Amino acid sequence: LAGVGKRFLAALIDALPALGITVLFWYDDLNPFVSEMARMAQSPYPEDQVDFVQPVAVTYWWVTFRVLYILQCMCTELWFQSSPGKKLLKCYIISENGSRPNYMQIGIRNVTRYLELEPYIWPCTLVVLFTRHRQRIGDLLARTIVVDSNFVPMAEPIDLDDADLHNDPP
Repeated sequence: LAGVGKRFLAALIDALPALGITVLFWYDDLNPFVSEMARMAQSPYPEDQVDFVQPVAVTYWWVTFRVLYILQCMCTELWFQSSPGKKLLKCYIISENGSRPNYMQIGIRNVTRYLELEPYIWPCTLVVLFTRHRQRIGDLLARTIVVDSNFVPMAEPIDLDDADLHNDPP
């Protein structure tokens, strides 16, 4: 299985193109917001922070970023069985039975990214720390696993829920 750190780094690498495009596109609208946030962070007076309202452009930027990120990941996973970040870190996606994931599985695991990137429910991404196969919610719903390049796929699909797989070897 691909480690949590490797998966996180791959996600960051995957986010860079979408982040770059959206920042370039929304730069004029985001710049005053970022400047105001920096000013508020440096202000010792709490009353300076009371009247601040997030501009609509920040919401548009965030939605645009998420859509571009998801589309990029979905397209590359459909064609290459791996996103650019995973490919760079030598990881790829398999179905829980050990076979190549189908289009439906890739679609499900990527559409759920939209919710996982929602600012108010992002802690749901921590589920990867508590699942047996280090799966995020999208992987659980799609029944997929991210594996390291040293994984050798079986010629015949296997059932990972089989009790014999979890026993110690003799």
